[in-house]
Amino acid sequence: MEGVRLMGASATLFLAAKEPNGIVSTVEKISALGCAGAIRSDFRAVTLVAMEQFTQLTFILLGTNARIDFACDSLRNAVENLAKMFLNVPDAPLVSTHSSYLAPYYSLTKVGTLGTWLTNLCNSLIESKSDDKNAEVIVSNIETWARELYRTQKSLLLISIEGKSSFAFDLVHWITHVTKLLDAVAYAPVTDNSTRESIEKHATWLLSVISWIPEQKETILFVENFSMTDTLFELARDTLLRNNGVVAERAREILVDWVFAAGRYSWGRLEHGLEALAALALSKEEAQLGTWLEAKIARKLKPDEPFDSDLLDQTARNLRRLAVSFHPREFETNSVKRAMAEVDPTKLRQLLTAIADMLSPRTKDERLARKLDGV
Repeated sequence: MEGVRLMGASATLFLAAKEPNGIVSTVEKISALGCAGAIRSDFRAVTLVAMEQFTQLTFILLGTNARIDFACDSLRNAVENLAKMFLNVPDAPLVSTHSSYLAPYYSLTKVGTLGTWLTNLCNSLIESKSDDKNAEVIVSNIETWARELYRTQKSLLLISIEGKSSFAFDLVHWITHVTKLLDAVAYAPVTDNSTRESIEKHATWLLSVISWIPEQKETILFVENFSMTDTLFELARDTLLRNNGVVAERAREILVDWVFAAGRYSWGRLEHGLEALAALALSKEEAQLGTWLEAKIARKLKPDEPFDSDLLDQTARNLRRLAVSFHPREFETNSVKRAMAEVDPTKLRQLLTAIADMLSPRTKDERLARKLDGV
């Protein structure tokens, strides 16, 4: 453990001397030593220290005023190789072994992690002035770091899902969180148009990793248990309200695909997902997304991939009930219900009713679901 720390400190000196390529061999050795935790359980602390060093080096690298392409690739590959090796370790059912020892890089619930540091850094960049040279360097480095990020995260996500590891939860939230940060940096005052386009491209590619999740019932339900619908909704709404750029558009597309993939296997999931889509479509009136949403739903209800008719009928009835009975609660904890409370109630009622009519035209003329079942 102490040896890995000293190796990390040595690599930091190369970055301080503006020689990022000097860290490559050291990073590879740290990764090799970190893999010891995948071989023996009493060496897992070495894995944790290795991930801590990778986290620190990644963050310091982003502030280095030098060309960092090669160093970024090496560091990113080292993180991927170590994580892949450690994912072969059996995961614990209650306290995830994978999440615990890979936490320095991937956790969003602990302090002193890469996610926390990146959030603070991006907030500083958003507040920086357009002529801040140091901020320009950092933005350029973030663009470099994000270039191949989608490739490594896709590999790790598919492995963790295949192994039914709880680490998939960390990855899903890490991917959406970093996507959100990249989108925010892309529109920082210090970011020029060319860099903005590149960062947006990298962000959309990273987010598109979600679309590679196999559409198998067991897999979809496993991932949905990590609140995937709510996570994608929050990302889509956040990016929509910020700038409604290409990342926001891609987030909407992925949310629609996920709602119908997960909703196919559960009445409640389809209903909740459609509520999220309705709230999203009305969150920014000038975007005029109501028509877009109806067109998307029509495509998803194509005859060649039919949904269970009972599922559609019951979901439609529930949406009609909600359209006439929805009342916001003062201390609402659900992000979708909070968003529904913030939009025009008349437009929400109309959109939910229109969606219900599309799902089940034959229940359209039912008398308000038997007058709300007598209520």
